[in-house]
Amino acid sequence: VAGYPDMHDIGDALVALKINNPVMDAEWLSLTYSTPESALTDIRALGGNPLSNRPRGLMTPAWRLRVLEAVESLRVDGKIHIPVELIFGHGWAGPAQAPAEEISQEQVQTIHWVGKAPKNLSSDI
Repeated sequence: VAGYPDMHDIGDALVALKINNPVMDAEWLSLTYSTPESALTDIRALGGNPLSNRPRGLMTPAWRLRVLEAVESLRVDGKIHIPVELIFGHGWAGPAQAPAEEISQEQVQTIHWVGKAPKNLSSDI
């Protein structure tokens, strides 16, 4: 599964956008599945592969089998467990306050989210 931005990176991006007093928090959830196919369906529905450098062509059946085997390796006590970090936060948009120190271009990261609208999530979560 592709990596997503860290909570602290999102908070830093809010500061760089001059959002006042951003507050970030995170919770870890463990989604459980009975089959690798149902887990893969949800992974796709929850964002798929947001990488801009992902392969543009179709994947082979052998590739799919390797992915399903990797998901199957997450099985513990009869269920496949996939940890998910839920990140949330808020801040105030308004008159921007000057940062305590100058932010260099090397510190600023552009965060792009490329997701899909969720379809029907599997029912065995």
